[in-house]
Amino acid sequence: MATLSDVARHAGVSESSVSRILNGQRKANRPSSRKQVQRVLAIAQELGYQPNLAARAMRSGRTHQIGVLFPELSNPASGQTVEAIERALLKSGNRMVIGLSERSIDRAREYLQGFGSGMVDGLINLDPVISQEWLENHCGSIPVVTYNRLDGQSPAVMDHAAGMRMAYEHLVALGHRQIGLLSGPRSDLGAMSRINGFLSCALSMPHTTPIEPVIDGDWEMDSGEAAASEVVAKGFTGMVCSNDLMAIGLMRGLRQLGKRVPEDCSIVGFDNTLLSKAGDPPMTTLSQALDEIAHRTVETLMAKIEGKDELPVEAFPPRLIVRQSTMAVHATP
Repeated sequence: MATLSDVARHAGVSESSVSRILNGQRKANRPSSRKQVQRVLAIAQELGYQPNLAARAMRSGRTHQIGVLFPELSNPASGQTVEAIERALLKSGNRMVIGLSERSIDRAREYLQGFGSGMVDGLINLDPVISQEWLENHCGSIPVVTYNRLDGQSPAVMDHAAGMRMAYEHLVALGHRQIGLLSGPRSDLGAMSRINGFLSCALSMPHTTPIEPVIDGDWEMDSGEAAASEVVAKGFTGMVCSNDLMAIGLMRGLRQLGKRVPEDCSIVGFDNTLLSKAGDPPMTTLSQALDEIAHRTVETLMAKIEGKDELPVEAFPPRLIVRQSTMAVHATP
């Protein structure tokens, strides 16, 4: 394996110059400097030089690794979130170390013992059962940021109300008047925010407000399938689902009852996962601003690590993706 000395010898410069260039500390204001920087970087790549991360951490006091607590990875939306956070971390010069906490304080505590031993510079938490306060009490001096949580603890959040309005107004524009919501569990802040956003739309358009428009689900596909009979019994012609998994389940349940999507019931999902594109029919859904939320979260964590002022909270609206699971009432696709 090539060393710093090998790169310096091939480039004809000192080891200290190579170190500064590879660490991004060497300014390249003059053409000659830029040429030297490009030459050193090319030689390092050609030789297959890999920096000694342990030595770098000892010199800088930074590992450039960030711990990320996920509650689970089985939901397709989780994979998209992982990728968005990793992209944001890589852009900031950091790498991700994942801890799968499974909504368990005990599991989270086990990961924090490793993270707190100097493994990471900071922590991003996505587990909804673990509070910012609990983490700060158990993380010692490690800076912590909570991801996309609607309790004032996150620097970046999704605008659930805006998403519900987009979905609701889309169905109203198609002529639907009996519109329901298949929600996540009411113990979840995100689910409640979507419920409140949906009901706000319904109340602002009285002629579209059915009796008891909310059907409770649990984020899982089976709860969507189980809700199909209630959707039919209540006569809903349009449904907004709080995630794509439940929407896929609802499609399956309606099909088993002899109902067609979108001819008998139009469905809007939430998350724009691969499932929504592969559904039968492909699903109209809401796409979260994952990269923007991840970037803002990482940016705030970096500010904490560097002792800078934290950024104000910013809300990012999703985007409506119209596919074939919605259509005008009584129209022919």
